[in-house]
Formats: sequence, C-alpha cells, structure tokens
Amino acid sequence: MFLLMLVVSILMLVIGVITACLDLKQEDNTQSNPRKKRFGGLLILGAFLTGLFTMLALEIPTPEIYTTQGNSGYNNMIYVKFDWPLQVWYTLEPYDDPKENGSEYKEPIPLETSTSISAKASFLGIKWSDTESKDIVITSDNKLNVVETDEPGSSIASIKATFNEELLFPGDKLTKNKLSVEGITISGNTVPISDFEFSPSTISEGKNRIVITYQDLTCEVLYSAHKPQLSKIQARYAGTTLTEGDSIRTDDFKVIGIYEDGTQTELTDYKIEPSVAEEPGNLRVKVIKDDISTTLTVNVEKKPTNSLVCREQHTPDDALYWVSINKWSNTDDFDINGKRYSGGLKIEMNEMLSSWGATVGTALTSQIMLTNDNGKPLIGNIPFTIVLHQSMLSSQSSATISILVDGEERHNIGRIDASTTDKFPFDIDADGADSIIIRVDAQLKGGAFVFGVVDE
Repeated sequence: MFLLMLVVSILMLVIGVITACLDLKQEDNTQSNPRKKRFGGLLILGAFLTGLFTMLALEIPTPEIYTTQGNSGYNNMIYVKFDWPLQVWYTLEPYDDPKENGSEYKEPIPLETSTSISAKASFLGIKWSDTESKDIVITSDNKLNVVETDEPGSSIASIKATFNEELLFPGDKLTKNKLSVEGITISGNTVPISDFEFSPSTISEGKNRIVITYQDLTCEVLYSAHKPQLSKIQARYAGTTLTEGDSIRTDDFKVIGIYEDGTQTELTDYKIEPSVAEEPGNLRVKVIKDDISTTLTVNVEKKPTNSLVCREQHTPDDALYWVSINKWSNTDDFDINGKRYSGGLKIEMNEMLSSWGATVGTALTSQIMLTNDNGKPLIGNIPFTIVLHQSMLSSQSSATISILVDGEERHNIGRIDASTTDKFPFDIDADGADSIIIRVDAQLKGGAFVFGVVDE
C-alpha cells in the first residue's frame, strides 16, 4: 500500500510538472506576455509542491516482527517484515530508540535468549514510522512467547525462588508464605511474584526438590530436611539442700530439652559437671546433653560440724574416787609406745588408796558422754582413737572399755592394761544420735588408769 501511494504521488508530481511545461511552451508560441510567463512558473511550482506534499503526507507503515520458526525455541531467528524502499532500524536494548541508537536491519537476528526488540521503518531518513516493540520470552519448555508491549524488556523471562528464614521438618506442609519468588525481566529488573504454584506440598526427610511454576516458567529450589534437633536445654535443681562435700546426683535435676521445631521434652540422659559440691556458696553446675549445655547456680551450704562437750559420771561417786578430764598435750603427753598426738582428751581415773600405791584392786566405773553443746543431734561420723597413756607403764590398773551410741553398745575393746601396746581407732556413725558414751570399767591398783581419746 505504501509503495502504491508513493508511486501515485510521484506520478502526480511528474504529470503536474509536464502539464505546466506544455502550457508555458504554448504561451511562448502565441505571445510573449510576461504576466502569462509568471503564471506558468507558478503552475510548475504548484504542481511540484503538490507532489512533494503528497509524498510527505504518506504514513510510513510500522515494521512487523516475526520469528522464522514459529514458537519453537530451537534455532529460531527474529525476522522483520517491511516494504521497499523503506529501511528498518532496530535495537535489542530495552528502552533504547532505534532511530537514535539502533542498527540497520539487513538479515534475521539469531534468537538465543529471551530478547526485547524495538524497530522503526524510515523513508530516506526523512520520515519515520511508529516504533514496534516485542518481548520474546523463551519458556522453560523451550517454546516462545511473543509479547507486544509498550514497555520493552518488562516481560518476565525467568523466575527464581528462595526459602524464607524458617526451618522445615519432615512432615511439615509447605505454604506460599514460606517461599519468596521473584521474576527477572528481560531488562534485568526483579519483580515479586505471588500467583505462583509449587510442588510437592509436604516436606520429606532428606533432600527435597521443590518445583515452582509461574505461567510457562519454572525454577527449582532444594531443601534438605532433617528431624528436629535439640537446640537448647533448660534445667533446674530439684534435689535437697546441698552441703559441702555432698555428691551431686543427676536425678536431682529437672531438665527440659527444646528442639528446633519448638517441641519440648524432659531429658534423662544428660551429664552434670561437677559431680561433688566441694565448697560452700553458689556453685555453678553445667548440665550437658550432646553438644548443648546450660549452666545454673545451686546453693551449697557449709557443712555443719559437731561442737562437742564432755560430761562425766562415775560410780561410786564419793570423795575417795575421782575422774579428771584434761586436754591431751601434743608436746607433753605420749602414748604407751612413746607416740605424740595432735590433740584430744586425757582421762585419768583414780582413787585415794591406789594413788598411795595400794595393791588391792578397787573397781571404778566411769561414763564419759560426748554431746553437741547446742543440744542438737550429732552430725555424721565421729572419729577418734583410744590409746593408753605412757604413765600406765608404772601402774597395775586395768579396764574394759566399750563404746555406746544412744545407750546401745557398738564396740567393746576388751580388757587392757600396761601390757597393751595397741591403739584402737574408731569411726563412729553417730549421725542423728544424741550422744556417744565411752564406758570404762576400771580395776584400780598401784596407780591410776590413764588413757587418751585422741586425734590421729
């Protein structure tokens, strides 16, 4: 159509010029009137301008953009159709003006990736057509979508997806809000996409291949799912009050495991450090499960101690008999073997006649009672050792010694005298008892019966 109109306008121009020339020639043969000559010149000019304006008024047809292989994505090319004698200029850069920055179209353009093309036709570079723009998108199944657009390059050429910051576990349902999907336009811009589809919708243990689809485009995102792992633990001490030296039992703690999916469960197979409350005060105890740990503070009380007082009662109880209780000197007192001790009690049982060297035996029974001075029960074990004093080497006295706890006999060391060189260590379990009684049934003869209740 453009070519036909161009030919018509050129013919009108030529016919106008020829007609004007013939008229002027005829006028020259008949008369040489200057006014008529000027009129003939005007006719020529009018005819020329009529033809020229006719050509300029022609509308340049917009070029048509096609592909050589239809909608196939294999070995396809962009083909631009236009009329001769027009020329076409094109650009593959979105938003560029082919008139200003384009290249002249001479042959089909290879189509290797999604592309935006804009083209204009021109007549002698004087008159230009409107711009024809198309986005050509190669889909995931290697087909073409040809999109007419007023915004070249705005068509989405590919999509990408990522998981939002949220842990997923086997059996979880996958929903859209757990995925972020973006479209990448031909021009390289990204736009959010919400109307996408995906498959599968349930997370499995191990590697998951999630396929996201938007229109004819697809992408994949991989997600490796595992069973919820222990992420942290909480612990509190639920045992009895700890005293220095006590063992710390794992059973005395209430330990809760918190897993990655938020579930909680009580734990039993955990470890604790330290295992002994060695010092009083706030003890930092670490509770450990696998590679996860927490630390809590447990109060440890100072270990209570006995503050022993000694009371003595003897029979017969008259002025002829006496029992003296003094501190054992670690420098001046020795046992029958000549050994010193760090401290303790030195107990001397005597009666007047024996002190004068009488050789007739006299019986004297003494009960030495050990109790706490605060009236509270005794605590724990009470260790001591019974030894004969070195002064017994010059005495003929003897005695039988027994140990009673709350009146119940626990030990009896039998009869001892100056010939006894043994020492008798004890570790009396008196926890909770009111008293320990050392009962001495002595036979006094030729001197006092002297022994020690000493510390090793």
